[in-house]
Amino acid sequence: AKRKLVLDKYLAKLQTERQKPRQRRKKVIRQPIFEKGDCLTFKLKDGNFGGAVVLEAVRNTEHGLNLIATTRINQPHSPTRKDFENAEVLINTFGNWKDDASIQWYSPIRHKEFAHLIEVVDNIRINIDYTQNKYRYGHIADLGIFVIESANQQFKMEETTPRPKKRQTIKELIVKNRWKFW
Repeated sequence: AKRKLVLDKYLAKLQTERQKPRQRRKKVIRQPIFEKGDCLTFKLKDGNFGGAVVLEAVRNTEHGLNLIATTRINQPHSPTRKDFENAEVLINTFGNWKDDASIQWYSPIRHKEFAHLIEVVDNIRINIDYTQNKYRYGHIADLGIFVIESANQQFKMEETTPRPKKRQTIKELIVKNRWKFW
């Protein structure tokens, strides 16, 4: 009898209309922070300059993502366009990383905290369009940790251990291969 009373009250509540319907959330459309092809520099712990290249900029979406590839640039003066074009992608082997290229989608949610650490130096032409495949590259929202700190840790580890054998250049990521093998 008690259960029937509770169920009847619940049924009556479901059958009455709401006086004020819940408002829909308005989608926030974000734009990416960097343009496709931007060459980014940042200071490493040892005082040298490091670098990264923006491979893709996804516009007019809820996320406004950039695909960023961290390079092996580690030099005392600010890198030039030619340095970025001839650079290799940083391959992470420190910690639990196992020869993983440091290429990740960057979300601009917390960019204000790290904007002062990054400087856009130049822009290079990128002939490849990257799609947002969530399984191919990871997602980050913190440039300070996942780009700058990972470069610092990898270079520090390489002082005592050899460089990774795996190599990937920025040229491979910005220029389509003209030869197509079936």
